[in-house]
Amino acid sequence: MVFMVIAATAPLTAMASNMSLSLGFGVGAGSVGLLLLTGALLAVFAVGYVVLTRYVTNAGAYYAFIGFGLGRETGAAAAFVATLAYNLAAGGMIAATGYFADIAVTSYLGVDLPWYAYGAVALVITFFLGLRGVEMAQRVTSVISVAQFGIILLLGLAILVGRPGGWSLSVLSPGEMFSGNVAMTLVFCLLCFGGFEATAIYGEEAHAPRRAIRVATYLGLALLVVVFAFSTWSLAAAYGDVKSAAGEDPGSLVFRAANLYLGEWSGPLFSALVAFSFLAAAVAFHNMSTRYMFALGRARLLPVFLARVHDRHGTPT
Repeated sequence: MVFMVIAATAPLTAMASNMSLSLGFGVGAGSVGLLLLTGALLAVFAVGYVVLTRYVTNAGAYYAFIGFGLGRETGAAAAFVATLAYNLAAGGMIAATGYFADIAVTSYLGVDLPWYAYGAVALVITFFLGLRGVEMAQRVTSVISVAQFGIILLLGLAILVGRPGGWSLSVLSPGEMFSGNVAMTLVFCLLCFGGFEATAIYGEEAHAPRRAIRVATYLGLALLVVVFAFSTWSLAAAYGDVKSAAGEDPGSLVFRAANLYLGEWSGPLFSALVAFSFLAAAVAFHNMSTRYMFALGRARLLPVFLARVHDRHGTPT
């Protein structure tokens, strides 16, 4: 459950997109402080979230929680929005997997195929893992998540050795945190924790749902705060003026830092890991969307056939 949460947030891709944009056009290096502040606020939210799981265990998660507190109609409206969002997110992640897989394969092997060919393969893998259930999906997402942690840690250590003076506590000062486009940075910080709901979605499939959801929610949030704060701080430390460097080309900020501190060999490797990171996110969002549709089908808010489960694996079909 923890790794399904981490997979949905795709730390490496968020580092190369959300936080790179925040470093360039948001509050710059102060993004580190706002990430920690966002994590603290989400920790408060998580307490209430976990308490609710004692009373409601449902594959619809937020849908069931909102319905429990505010009524069936309000909960149903939230569920339809979430279902649409998660399905679109899964589709977007599959397309991104194809795009970055094409870059990686072309760089490594010199084979140039259309990006949608890789996207089709990613779609099949996502469907297969969704059908097999959480146990199989978490094995794949765990491997990808650990690989992301490893490369982020390696880059951070290389920057620490290569430019130790760049690691300044000024990134935590109010002057840094609230100078620039604060609203944009806060949006990107919240996006980094997208998929936070995933723990409660798997409550019906967990052996001890209350304990599993509690542990996975707190542990998942703690890991994400540490990973995002460390990775963003390392990028801020890598450049003398990170706001200018990110503003020139935010999409390549991570790859430029990797080439500078790890060597040119790291570029294709980062591209491959970004592709796998998007694949893991696609699997996570697909699992979330199917469970929402299952819950809505069971409640007869969508066609009842969506509430069917696989005879062998017990997963929504």
